[in-house]
Amino acid sequence: MKVFIINLPESIERKEHMLAQCKALSLDAEVFNAIAGRKLTPEEVSMHTRDLSEITTPGELGCALSHISIYRKIVENNIPHALIVEDDITMNESLPLILHKITELIGKKEIILLNQAKQYLSKVVRTLPGHRVHPAAEADLTCSYIITRDAAASMLKLLYPVWLLADRWQLIRDFNVADINCLVPPACTLSEHAQTTTIAGRYSSEAEIQQSELMWQKIKKARPLSVKIRSVLWRLYSRKYYKVIKHGVQS
Repeated sequence: MKVFIINLPESIERKEHMLAQCKALSLDAEVFNAIAGRKLTPEEVSMHTRDLSEITTPGELGCALSHISIYRKIVENNIPHALIVEDDITMNESLPLILHKITELIGKKEIILLNQAKQYLSKVVRTLPGHRVHPAAEADLTCSYIITRDAAASMLKLLYPVWLLADRWQLIRDFNVADINCLVPPACTLSEHAQTTTIAGRYSSEAEIQQSELMWQKIKKARPLSVKIRSVLWRLYSRKYYKVIKHGVQS
């Protein structure tokens, strides 16, 4: 399976750390030069974003555009499935076997998070050596996930021009773009490099935080009725028929 590593060109140590891991695990890795949002002109920012957007920082825009650019590459090159990782993770030694098995079993429109989800359902979608795939109930981060070509095409259509943070997995699921699942236990964890962000950026002021929350509330309110209904039904269905597992504790 093709592995895309999102990395800013100036983050040489991070790139070398990721390439060393991929080499040790015999993974077919390609470094994708991340888009630095801070280097975009106002005209470029306007071109790449929608009027109603929760993106409030250059880092958030750069992160979203980087992932979207890989989706476009997957579609244009007809890549059946790929692993997308950011440059601040540590890969488990079982990852090559997991990727091999998932290649045989993955659905047509599916995304599988390889990092830890905040919550997932007790339902087992499929079993892998030493791991299980569950529906993700609540998750964030875009540091490591497998995506199919059809899912990438749907993500590209939904997310560009940019209006949503790259890791709004629950809303992406509610739009029926793809099945959002997660691997338990995870095969990728955040490394020490995650202590400092290079791509996504941080809010620099309370005003930015408030603006982001305001836009998020507007986005939720503006969701199509079908998406709102699907969100409610998913929560009702999942909690009626399955246990929700949070950090290894069933509830």
